[in-house]
Parts: sequence; structure tokens; C-alpha cells
Amino acid sequence: MVHYQNQNFEIIVVSHPNKIVGEIEAIDQLFQASLSCFHLRKKTWFKHDLIQFIENIEETYHAKIMLHSHPSLVFEYDLKGFHFNKNYPYQEKLAEQLKEAGKTISIASHSICDMGEYELEVDYQLVSPVFPSISKPAVTQTLDHKKLSDYLLLKPKSKFFALGGIDESNINKAKTLGFDGAATLGYLWNDFEKNVNQNELIERFNRLKISVKQAL
Repeated sequence: MVHYQNQNFEIIVVSHPNKIVGEIEAIDQLFQASLSCFHLRKKTWFKHDLIQFIENIEETYHAKIMLHSHPSLVFEYDLKGFHFNKNYPYQEKLAEQLKEAGKTISIASHSICDMGEYELEVDYQLVSPVFPSISKPAVTQTLDHKKLSDYLLLKPKSKFFALGGIDESNINKAKTLGFDGAATLGYLWNDFEKNVNQNELIERFNRLKISVKQAL
């Protein structure tokens, strides 16, 4: 049952976990194509690797980057904010520092219980898996859509973004479930393990935007 649709549905892009040739240029093009938020998730990278990566992205886009590791870089490079996750669990002290600096805080949630626990602590949550994962083919079990929809009907205090298996065929379903947006990873990056086909990647991003607009 469709309860609610957010008319300001937002698309987030999560980075490929590894290094890909042409990735920096592709990210700049995504921002030029109206991407409003990019999650930089390179969990095995050292701090100096992330610094080099960030410095190669146009500085005007730094305020749209959410970091998944080495949180001090959020302040050093005036990034959008920090995403708490399995490797960097929620820390109240860090969260307070981020809030005081006017930064955005997000967190990974994998159940209805998770969603409720951090509702008042963060600005938004990446909820997964909503659909069978593209980047992790072994992950086929998904969260119950009716329970998700019923929870989102309550219009909780934080925002919620669908993650897991998001592509042009189901992103509109995430919207009709009541999510505030969706985060995509595998649909954009999985076919580009060595070299990014920038034109194809931007075309896929544009198809996601078209699908959202076509959602009832």
C-alpha cells in the first residue's frame, strides 16, 4: 500500500570501494549533472589516500561530500559531513563536534530497530538492503517493505534513504514506499572495475532521475 511520497526525493551516489581509472572525472561530471550528495566510502584506504582523492575533486564540490572514514578530514576540508557505519560506529562526542560545526550526520541502518534507535541522533539514515544487492550478489534477503512503509508513514524525525539494489527499475518503488531518497552504488559502478565509462555512468544517473520523476 502506498502511504506517502516525498516530492523532494533525492538521489545519493556512493563511491566504488576500490580505485578506478577515471573515477575523479566521473565524480566531477556527476556533480555537474546535479548530484547533491556523494558518499566517499573507501574503507581500506589510508588517510593520505583519501586526502589525495579529495584534493583532486573540484573544491566547489567539497560541501557535497559525506565521508565514511577518517572523520578529521571533514573539518580539514570543510566537507558536508560524516557517515557512521560498521567500521566507524556512532560516537556521541564526534557527533556533537559535527553538529557544532554545522555538519551533516548520517548512519547505516539495517533494521526497523536501527532506524528507531538513531532517529533523533542523525540527519538521515541509509537503510539497507531494500532490494537485492547489485554490488554484493550474495545478499538477496531484503527488509520487509510493508514494515518499512508503515514506519515511514509516521514521518519520523530523521530522513531515510533506501540503499541496496537501487536501479532505474525500482527507484520509483523506493519513492512510493515513503523514502526521502535513494542511494545507488552497484548500478553505477559495477561494470567499471578498471576504467570508468563516464558517458555511460552519467547516462545511468540521468535514467535514475527520469525514473523518479515518472513515479506516481
